[in-house]
Amino acid sequence: MFTQIIRLLLVSSVLVMSACQAESVNENLINKVNSIEDSWINYEGAEENNNTMVRSQFIPYDPDKAYEVNYPTYIAYYDGEKFLETIRHQDTPATVETVEEADGVIVSFNKKNKNGMQMVVTDEQ
Repeated sequence: MFTQIIRLLLVSSVLVMSACQAESVNENLINKVNSIEDSWINYEGAEENNNTMVRSQFIPYDPDKAYEVNYPTYIAYYDGEKFLETIRHQDTPATVETVEEADGVIVSFNKKNKNGMQMVVTDEQ
């Protein structure tokens, strides 16, 4: 009886740890509470007013990881405060293009997609 209880506790612990690891891999990187309404980062790296758009705050980015977005987005890549480029990801869900020099991104997307918008780490590249 005691052995069965120990086994049950071990199996339960493994299941809980597996669920926590899976959840952290797919954690949404876009903080919608702090998003900026009516704005996007254009192809020149300038903040542009647009009442149909929302943009994220700066999100740390690791080019050695793979990212995915679930709605069409414009992703502005930065090396520190230096703007590198903006890439449009239209066919979604989409794997985010890798920019080796980047250490951060700002994601701009349509306001109608705000509730469901996600950018997640999918795996190491």
